[in-house]
Amino acid sequence: MLIIVGTKSSKKKVGWVADVCAFCRDVKPFQFFEYREVGHLYYLPLGRGKVQGYEIECVSCKESWGAELEDYLAIRGEPSESIEDLIDETNPGAPDDLEQWLELEECCESGQGTDNERQQLFLQLIDAINPNVHQKANSFGFDWRVWGWIVMTVLLTMGVVGIILSGWNQFLAWIGIAVVVVSFGFLLRSLGQRVARIIRRKYGSHLVESLILFEPSRAELQVVLTLMKESDMEVGKYLHLDWLYEDLLAAGMPESQRTPEKT
Repeated sequence: MLIIVGTKSSKKKVGWVADVCAFCRDVKPFQFFEYREVGHLYYLPLGRGKVQGYEIECVSCKESWGAELEDYLAIRGEPSESIEDLIDETNPGAPDDLEQWLELEECCESGQGTDNERQQLFLQLIDAINPNVHQKANSFGFDWRVWGWIVMTVLLTMGVVGIILSGWNQFLAWIGIAVVVVSFGFLLRSLGQRVARIIRRKYGSHLVESLILFEPSRAELQVVLTLMKESDMEVGKYLHLDWLYEDLLAAGMPESQRTPEKT
């Protein structure tokens, strides 16, 4: 008898908050969602499950990204007719966050920004798409624990078979193991390239429009993407420096020889 058990994700709208939208460049109302992982038996949910994270979606541009519950004073149950009331109730610091961001942009655009300020600005501009990249990567099955267990199971099984068998049969078993490892590597590379293509197609124009005013050099972008990758941010793994810089040049940005200061 086949018993079908497993887990599935569910998305539930919790309410409304105010926050800064990196795409609209303004304080906007957002819908606040909760993600849960729920166990199921024959696809029937077992209980409420465990909270896996939160997400906010801008009501204006419909872009969404990850959020933390503690970032807000409260979650309003119903939409508010006044953005000011929603700000006061859920996120009073949002206007100040927007003002600081715009001041940083103005400082860097005028050429007065320091290397650290430029780096901070580029991090903020690129970080705006990180939750979307993270969600897209996960939708393609980039759960390393699951993949790891699958590969270990296959390798152990084939290893046992190789030990049991002898002569040429053992040799063929180890050849099979090598094929599994190589195929797994090609699969991960293919999925990674697919995520990268989606990023370029969907967010490439937004990144170019956001960055071109500040004329970042290739070296500056390399530093920022390296920091993101070291911080285990998905956008640092899948955003390719080559095409981003090429798209900036193609959009009319002069090639910069500027190099970030060493810290």
